[in-house]
Amino acid sequence: MRTKILQPAAKKAGITKRVGWHIFRHTYSSLLAETGNDVKMMQELMRHAKVSITMEAYTHAGMKKKRIAQSKAMLFNRTPRQMVV
Repeated sequence: MRTKILQPAAKKAGITKRVGWHIFRHTYSSLLAETGNDVKMMQELMRHAKVSITMEAYTHAGMKKKRIAQSKAMLFNRTPRQMVV
């Protein structure tokens, strides 16, 4: 099924890396995190024995959240009035 359905769909979408069904578990976990779900709920939905497995191995921070976090920490792109001391 992977070689007949998933790989051709990935190729058509312009994805050059090898794609398997397991990648959807990573995507699912990341989407659960992005939509603000509780960590324990995510663990149970993913059916992991430990929260650490869910958060360290499967959940990836989205680019939008990374940019927001980074912009909050930036010191040199702010005007003097915006700087927090």
